[in-house]
Amino acid sequence: MALIAAIAVVLLLVAESIWSVVSLVLQALGIGKSGLHMAGEITFTVIYACAFVGAFHVIGRRRRGVPWKRAGLVKPKTRALSIGLIAGIAAYTVVGLVDGAVSTSLGRALVDNPRVFAEGYEATWYTTTLSLLVSTAIVPFIEELFFRGLLLGWLKDRIPVIPAVIFSALAFAAYHQNWDYLLSLFAFGLILSWVFLRTKSLWPAVLAHGAYNLVIDLYGYLSPG
Repeated sequence: MALIAAIAVVLLLVAESIWSVVSLVLQALGIGKSGLHMAGEITFTVIYACAFVGAFHVIGRRRRGVPWKRAGLVKPKTRALSIGLIAGIAAYTVVGLVDGAVSTSLGRALVDNPRVFAEGYEATWYTTTLSLLVSTAIVPFIEELFFRGLLLGWLKDRIPVIPAVIFSALAFAAYHQNWDYLLSLFAFGLILSWVFLRTKSLWPAVLAHGAYNLVIDLYGYLSPG
């Protein structure tokens, strides 16, 4: 498991390096910010998919039997999906409260991830559609598959469930490398872990993650300036 974690970190650093090179090339070619944004979404989506699905395959091979069911990839009940949707929307309020408390304690505004809603970025219909597809469907599935279906599923079979939830939520928060939002991402990870364990299916957690990202994206696109 330590090897898988190390590989995931290396792949994330490689993704950052690749995007830095790609963005410089596109800027040199005179491609506008909307094109840069779309290229960035595609680049990170491909690398995330390779990293997490690859990790799923490797960990799955080490388990006896088919890993899909153990990772929560089973058909959820309608009530379970409702729990996921409500939890995702409620998470927006919880995370907002945590962000407010952190901002007050630091005495300054928190710094957003620079890849999201960059200054001067002009959204177009295709970049907006792509961004929403990535943030509300693709990324939630990939991240939930790894952090809840695989990591949490692996940990809870070996250590008590509460430490397993805490560790997986911390890993989820640290993975995003957005340290101003570490506590709020940790809180969000706890909520997603609860949904996964409560419903015994990965899909409600994916739905909760996607619903939360949708609210964040809509607020970002609709907010003036």
